[in-house]
Amino acid sequence: MSALPKPALASEGRSDGPAALVIAPGDPDGLGPVVVAEAAHAFAASGVKLRWIVAYPPQLFSACLPTSLRDVWEALAASAALEWCPPPDAERYTHARLAREVGLSGRLQRECLSASAALCAARALPLVTGPVSKAACSVDAEPFPGQTEWLAACCGLAPDAVSMLFIGARLRLGLVTTHLALRDVPNSVSAPRIERTAKHLDEALLHLGFGREQPMVLAGLNPHAGEGGLLGVEERDVFGPCVEAWNAQPGCRTMVGPLGAETALRLAFAGTYAGAVTPYHDQATIALKLLEWKQAVNVTWGLPFIRTSVDHGVGYDARRSGAWSAEGMMKALDLARKLSASPARPA
Repeated sequence: MSALPKPALASEGRSDGPAALVIAPGDPDGLGPVVVAEAAHAFAASGVKLRWIVAYPPQLFSACLPTSLRDVWEALAASAALEWCPPPDAERYTHARLAREVGLSGRLQRECLSASAALCAARALPLVTGPVSKAACSVDAEPFPGQTEWLAACCGLAPDAVSMLFIGARLRLGLVTTHLALRDVPNSVSAPRIERTAKHLDEALLHLGFGREQPMVLAGLNPHAGEGGLLGVEERDVFGPCVEAWNAQPGCRTMVGPLGAETALRLAFAGTYAGAVTPYHDQATIALKLLEWKQAVNVTWGLPFIRTSVDHGVGYDARRSGAWSAEGMMKALDLARKLSASPARPA
C-alpha cells in the first residue's frame, strides 16, 4: 500500500454552502453507481441540500447508469451541487478498456478508494462507499481483504487500529475480527482486539445519543459461551477477564458477558443493551441481514474521518435485472451526515 496521494478535485473545492459528502461508488459493473445516482435524486427531491464529491472518472460514471437515471444525474451536475475527485489517469477508464484489460476494474476501485481517503483525511469530510468486488480488487495487485482494511492502510493505520461496526435501526454491533477464515478466528479474538472494538462501539454509541448508562454486551465465540470450558475455553480464559478489566475503568459503559451469541444478539435487538461486541463476521452479519435488511449501515470507526457503506454486495444480477433498491445507500448517506454533524455526548 502506497502513501495517500495528494487530494485533487477536478473542480475548485468550496468550503461554504451545503454539507459535503465524498462518495466512492465502487464496482462499475455493480449496483454502486446506480444506487448513488438514485439516492442523489431522492435527496434532491426531498429538499435536502448536499454537496456531492464523487471519487470516480466522470465520463465512466455516467456511462454506468441506465438512461432514466443518466438524465437525472446530469441535471444534478448542472445544479452545481456536484464535484469530482477522479483517480489518477481517469481518462483511461472506459467501458471498452475495462472489458478487455484484466485487472483494470480492480485498479479503478482501489484507486477511487485511495483518492477519496486522501481527500477525506485532508479536509475532515465524511466518506460513503458503494460495494466493491474483492476478487476484482485482488487481481494483479496486493491482496485486498476488504474496504475496511484498505482504508486503514490508506491512512497509515494497522488493520487492528480500526473497527467494523454495523449500525441498524435496532442492532448496533462491533466486530472483533472481520475478513478471516473461520478456522483463524479463535486465535485472533484477543483481549486487545476486544477492548479496541468495545472502545470504538462505545464512541459510536455516544455519537448516536446512547448515554453510558445503557450497557453493552459481549457475545461468546463458542456455543452457550463455552459452558464454563466444556465447549471451548476462550470465554473463560480471554473474554471473562477482558470484561472484568473493561468494567474496572472509571466512568466506562458497563459491558455484560460473555453471553451466548444467540442470547446476546436477541437482547441487543430487544433493546436490553445499547450494542453488542461480536467475535467474528458472520455471527454479526447473519443476524443483521435477517433482522435489519436495508436498515443496517457498515461503519468503519477509528479512521481520521467518518466512513459509512451500504450493507450489501455488488449485486450484478440485480443490476442486470433492474431489481435494485437505493434504500441501503440512502441509509449510509444519512448516517454519514448524522455522525459527522453530531459530537459525542459527554461521558
